[in-house]
Amino acid sequence: MNFLKLFLISAAVILYGNLHSQSDLAGMLIKVADFHKVEKYRDAISICDSAIHYWPEIAELYHLRGVTHFYLDEYSEAIADFNTVVYLKPGFAEAYLFRSKAKARKGNIIGAIRDLNNARSENFYKTLFTLGDDMLQSLFSGSSEKDKKDGDMDAPVQ
Repeated sequence: MNFLKLFLISAAVILYGNLHSQSDLAGMLIKVADFHKVEKYRDAISICDSAIHYWPEIAELYHLRGVTHFYLDEYSEAIADFNTVVYLKPGFAEAYLFRSKAKARKGNIIGAIRDLNNARSENFYKTLFTLGDDMLQSLFSGSSEKDKKDGDMDAPVQ
């Protein structure tokens, strides 16, 4: 993950916390960034789980956990987190982009294209420059037929 992007997400998340909890949340996000640097994604997910327990209304935390699941090729878990992100914050274009990639990897091309279109409508230029050839690679990478059974369920994580 681009660490500048992680920093910006962290700064946005901190704005949601109350004064007492800001330092706790900031500390957790720093730990997640550190775990990402050394590819300890399970530890990063554990920290995200803890943060979500205390701040379940912050869409950026689900996004961060979803991206981490995506890096672990855990596409169903990533999709569930991105579903929650777009439920909490419907204009979060990057969540649509990552969910599109995860759906494509699972073989749900129609769902991937729909999310790509949602992202484009939310922020056309960001979508265009962020995806580029990466989206094409995701759409046409070999995905197994057994992954298609999950369909295009867009229910948020409960």
